Formats: sequence, structure tokens, C-alpha cells
Amino acid sequence: MNKNAILDLIEENVNKIKASHNPLKKASYVAVIEKLCEAYQEQLSAELINPSDSDKHIKVNTRLDRKEIN
Repeated sequence: MNKNAILDLIEENVNKIKASHNPLKKASYVAVIEKLCEAYQEQLSAELINPSDSDKHIKVNTRLDRKEIN
């Protein structure tokens, strides 16, 4: 599950809390949001440990177009 999907689900459950008048359902939505936040935090931590190629810095001997400088 990607970060945007997790954020969308969090937003969806927040809207359910706002719309609901049942305290038990609200508590259930809060529990779901807590789990989604944990998943989001794990995803962010994984990205910090293993950044994607697009997040890595360009080598010093490489131009912006990725051609090596002699």
C-alpha cells in the first residue's frame, strides 16, 4: 500500500467519525486510524532506510543529464 492510499484511508475514516453519531462506531474508526498511522510511519521509516533511486543524490562526477564528467 502506498503512502497516498494510506492517507486517503485516514481521511475517509476521519470523515466517517464526523458523520457518525454512534460512539462505538467512532471508537472503531479511531482504532482504524491509529493502525493506518502506524502503517504510514513504517512506510516512511522504510523509505528513510532504503531511499528509492530517484531520491538518491547525483554522483559528483555526473552531470544533471547523468553523463559522466571526465
